[in-house]
Amino acid sequence: MSHNNFSFKTRLSGIFLAIMLLVSPVIASADVFSDMAAKLAEASASLNNIITSLSVTQQAQVAGTSGALSLAVTSPNGGETFTVGQQITIQWDSSNVDLVSIGWSDGPSSWNTFASNIPNTGSYTWNVNVGNTTNTQFKIRIMGYPANFIGSATDESNNFFTVEKLNQPVAPSPTPQSIQITSPNGNEVWEPGKTYTVTWNQQGVDSVSIDLMKGESWQQAIVVSNYPTPQWTTGSYNFTVPNDAIESNTYKIFILGYGGGKQIKDWSDNPFTVKKLTTTLPPPSQPSSGIATPRTYWATEATDTTATLTGSVNPNGTPNTYASFRVGAVSNVPSVVIPPPILLPAENKIFDQKAIVTGLIPNTTYSFTMVAQSSSATVLGESRQFTTKPPQSTISTSISDAQSPITTTPSNAIPSISLLATPAVTPHNGSATLTWFSANATSCKAGGGWSGDKGATGSETINNLTLPLTTFFLTCTGEGGSKTMQVSVIATQTTQSELPQIPNITNPTIIQPPEIKPLTFTERNLYRGMKSDGVRRLQELLAKDPQIYPSGEATGYYGFLTQAAVQNFQCKYNIICAGDPETTGYGIVGPKTMAKINEVAGSMSDGSTGSGGTATTPSSSTDVAKTIADYQKQIGTLLEQLKVLQSQLNALSR
Repeated sequence: MSHNNFSFKTRLSGIFLAIMLLVSPVIASADVFSDMAAKLAEASASLNNIITSLSVTQQAQVAGTSGALSLAVTSPNGGETFTVGQQITIQWDSSNVDLVSIGWSDGPSSWNTFASNIPNTGSYTWNVNVGNTTNTQFKIRIMGYPANFIGSATDESNNFFTVEKLNQPVAPSPTPQSIQITSPNGNEVWEPGKTYTVTWNQQGVDSVSIDLMKGESWQQAIVVSNYPTPQWTTGSYNFTVPNDAIESNTYKIFILGYGGGKQIKDWSDNPFTVKKLTTTLPPPSQPSSGIATPRTYWATEATDTTATLTGSVNPNGTPNTYASFRVGAVSNVPSVVIPPPILLPAENKIFDQKAIVTGLIPNTTYSFTMVAQSSSATVLGESRQFTTKPPQSTISTSISDAQSPITTTPSNAIPSISLLATPAVTPHNGSATLTWFSANATSCKAGGGWSGDKGATGSETINNLTLPLTTFFLTCTGEGGSKTMQVSVIATQTTQSELPQIPNITNPTIIQPPEIKPLTFTERNLYRGMKSDGVRRLQELLAKDPQIYPSGEATGYYGFLTQAAVQNFQCKYNIICAGDPETTGYGIVGPKTMAKINEVAGSMSDGSTGSGGTATTPSSSTDVAKTIADYQKQIGTLLEQLKVLQSQLNALSR
């Protein structure tokens, strides 16, 4: 649409009005208003007649232009769709237009200019800044002028175009925050002076503080505030229980997490216990008639390769009850039976058990169980776990500023061995498979119930096991020395036909023994590490019973084999059947053990106990005769015991 004629008339009328304003003060002061008004009115009428008579072309020439003004919007011209913030190009066609003003309109009465009196180039780049209201329909409107501003041309989009709102940015959801203690989380037992790991799961937490609580009372800060845990999903911290910690079963861990300007917290779900495990044991189980009751206590004094296992067994009157531990790495390694199963008296009494495990793998978690085995049942105690410490030997190397320590195993490290028997209990004349693993060893040698050179790792099946208890030894050797391990297998279900037949004895003939020089102890006991002729005689006497001393080697050196044989003897004759040489004398030949050996197997001939024993010699024929008489009495007693044993075996076969 065009408004050229209207604009020309308007501008001439404006000129006339300006003249009136200029001369009006003069007219008023000269008091000739009426006369001047008449003349102006006459001039105005003449001017209007002139304007009306001019053609459009003539009017443009009067305005100083070469042609008619025209302008037409070509884009956007209706139907387009834009988004807020989008850059679009506004375009138009025009004639005789030097300057333009551009704006947008959302209806007949609106006009919003965003570019005023800019050079006419035929296009304009516009950053769409409308549409963030409920109205999304708009037009572009452009007004064009000549350089002398005489006349104008105006046009707008033929139809509305659409401006859509931008998708409102979705504020990121805050990271959900959570923290949860996973250990200790209830029913654990911590020992003063030992180190344990506190673990937890977390999300949206940058740092934590951890405290040890007893009931509702604060005890100690485990981790001070703001211990950094950025972007962790699981956290852990090693804590050493103070040596003077108060024993209680009401301890909990309290953890406070910080993140996103917030705090979150968690407690152990249930209380755990702090107490000295080596001195305070759980209450014993109630006896169950006819079935032995094993209890598994704890593993103490764990190093990188050793640990001490504790437990107890109550035979509850069950005859032929053996006590032992089963221990093996949690990662599916078969369990080892240690020590050789110990025969317990058939009493309703709790017998504490203790065993030292060696040859363990550093930094490995093991499980162990107290086992009670008898001809009627094999009963397992509670299953517990312990973890060996990391290797003791470390070599630190520094590259640049700092590097983590590099842990190595010295080439001269003492070998470590795991020796396993599967099964640990087999029928009479059955078989068992021995499996062994060793580290830092180049060769191994077997002893006891098997023999020969063995590889550093392997397995071997042993058949025809008839002895009630067969002990297998394995000694592995490397640059750092030698290490010996042992495992035992119990053979059960012996039939009467397979037993050695003992003749009925009514009037036994007393055999006159040769002259014997008895050995007595005056200063010290016999124990592992000693070497003497007295030890050799002890080995010869123990070898008379292959169930007690399977290897039967009489070397004069009191080693592991001899100690195991002495323990078998002490347990069989109810002298001592638990503990260790250091605490209970289990495995040491003292006066009580020697007296029993003299009673059942005869005195030791002259020799020496080593540095700790002396020998006495009968001083007269009277002493020799008395000695012979004593031994005749002992042999008679032994024969009576054999008669009783035969009657018991006959009863078992019925």
